[in-house]
Amino acid sequence: MKPSFIAITTVSVLALLFAAGYSGSYSFAASKQQSLTLNIQNGGIIDAGPQTWTMSGGVLGLASDSATPTLAGATWSAVNYSMKADVDGLTSSGTFHLHLVGTTAAGHNIGVRVNALINSSIPAVCFPSYSLTGVCAASDTSEIPAYFMAFGNLTVRTGHDLSPKYPVALVVEDAALNPFGAPIVISSMDGSFLVVATYAHAHTTWNGVQTGGTVSGSIGSTAVSGNFVQTIHTEENYVTGTAKDSGKISLIGMTPATLDANGRFSGISTIPTTGAIDCSPTGLPGTCSETGYVSTGTFSMDPQGVQLAGYYSVQWPAPSIVFAGNITAKVQK
Repeated sequence: MKPSFIAITTVSVLALLFAAGYSGSYSFAASKQQSLTLNIQNGGIIDAGPQTWTMSGGVLGLASDSATPTLAGATWSAVNYSMKADVDGLTSSGTFHLHLVGTTAAGHNIGVRVNALINSSIPAVCFPSYSLTGVCAASDTSEIPAYFMAFGNLTVRTGHDLSPKYPVALVVEDAALNPFGAPIVISSMDGSFLVVATYAHAHTTWNGVQTGGTVSGSIGSTAVSGNFVQTIHTEENYVTGTAKDSGKISLIGMTPATLDANGRFSGISTIPTTGAIDCSPTGLPGTCSETGYVSTGTFSMDPQGVQLAGYYSVQWPAPSIVFAGNITAKVQK
């Protein structure tokens, strides 16, 4: 596995927020109802905010365990697992459980159970440095994880015999790296234990994501420009490839200054089903995809008593690090 592989589908949901903030900036110029159009030029995540990740599954793709001759000779037939992890800044914590079943070479039923605690992660991207190396810079304050690190015990039941507890250290790929319920990788750090399985459930709650950027455009013959900041809440479902987004936006440092305003937005984001880039580790095809994102929705703002409401559409090309989009709105004095 390569921690630099990224499919930051979760990051792209934030783009819609940028768009919402921009659109408010034009409302001031209208004394009567006017149409506003805006091109989104750049934006970025300042802080990824607290996150809660849950995942469970799935359908077994392949499994291997070379720890003992008995395990190495087993044929594995099914797996189920569950994970819950909280990310706060650069700190990850949570639990991971796994049950793998099969048959030994002698025809006996065999099962492997793992109970582990998550206490760290390998980041897909760090903020505000945007490092993609799998290691955050000293100045970084938040991250979006690619893999969670789980440390605990493994036990083996063969027939009626239960083994002692063996220490195990696992790397668990999160669903953001392979959306639509596709296979993810669960592996011991030494490679002796490996499971590839799909997931039936995968969800992330993003709380307090902070974004910012610049915007420029026009309403009528008046040019406007400035900056925006946002606080975002997102509920993301990786099985369906969709998310529900909402939050607050602020326009700051606008020209003209009377465009500075606060507002709200809501919408949905969708992971495209085409155009993904394979980022799978060598020998494990289909376990990682870099995907884009499309965010659409509505917004409203009231700078200086002017009412405006409209729509935004934002597109993130794979791997969803940069974005572009447009805004359309009606402005009413």
